[in-house]
Amino acid sequence: MKKIITLAIAAVCLVFTSCLKSTQYEPQPTDPGKAIYALVDAQNNFVLDPARLAFKLNILLTTAKENGDENFENLRDIRVKLTSKATSESNLYTHFFPDYEVERLAEDPNIWSIKMQDVYSSSDYVREGELRINTQGKLLGEGTTWTITSANKYYVSSGSTRYEVDLGDYSIAGGNGEWNIDIYGFSFSPVVSNPPTSDWNLSLSVSQNTATQTYEDVRDAIFEVEGYGSGNPIGYAYNFEYETRSPLQYQAACPDKTVTLLIGGKEKASCVELTLNHGADFPSPSVNVQWKRISECSASYQVSYNGYTYDSSTGNTSQSSGTEDYGY
Repeated sequence: MKKIITLAIAAVCLVFTSCLKSTQYEPQPTDPGKAIYALVDAQNNFVLDPARLAFKLNILLTTAKENGDENFENLRDIRVKLTSKATSESNLYTHFFPDYEVERLAEDPNIWSIKMQDVYSSSDYVREGELRINTQGKLLGEGTTWTITSANKYYVSSGSTRYEVDLGDYSIAGGNGEWNIDIYGFSFSPVVSNPPTSDWNLSLSVSQNTATQTYEDVRDAIFEVEGYGSGNPIGYAYNFEYETRSPLQYQAACPDKTVTLLIGGKEKASCVELTLNHGADFPSPSVNVQWKRISECSASYQVSYNGYTYDSSTGNTSQSSGTEDYGY
């Protein structure tokens, strides 16, 4: 466990790139807090991967309906301007599902199958297997609950590690620009090694400030996300917890709308057992992270941990006078 924790702290620089200012990195008092946050943030991102695919499917179906295809028979023909600077239209299906097969199940047209095999993108996961999304015959914007399951075994690779995934109970309830994502018992473990299986629960509410879930509206929207999660990240027997302290705000950034930017909000991650069992390395169980937009294409964050605050916009670490909750 000591080796895993040391590696976790060292890996923080791969998540918080401002650490990588020189090859001789000097430890900072906020590093343990960054490690706690990085583990929880990576866990949330991994667990939310099926939800991202479901939202892409909803955008595709909503855009098709807006274009007059009520039966959704021509998803591969939908063309939109992918960015605000585009002079020509591109294929939305290919943009969202490169090399994937997305189709209704013959035995139940309310269920959509997404089949994928070793599809790689530099900014995405490599997925193998088949996800099935039961839409109950409605778009998310029309007020329904979608459930997501897998057919047979489902694998996701991150970096060089391949994980076998059990989605647990996975649902998205939506309508009128608001959704609740509830995930219980999502677990995964590396195929080739055998650390403790990761197990995670996550409950989030999401709201969108524009009218519909067509591609154009989603591209120009601001999303607010709030909620909580808990469980043990991969390789840990300890229980970690996560919560938003104020809603996280996301928006497509830059003129071409190609980057989704976290532009505001506060998060808290904690693990009491780290402090109890490794107090010298983790003198506090909790860390707070605050996000702020600083330009059209970039945002900064502040990490407050154990009486110190790191500011990514300046690269400076200073003592803070916050409360025990390390609030801002």
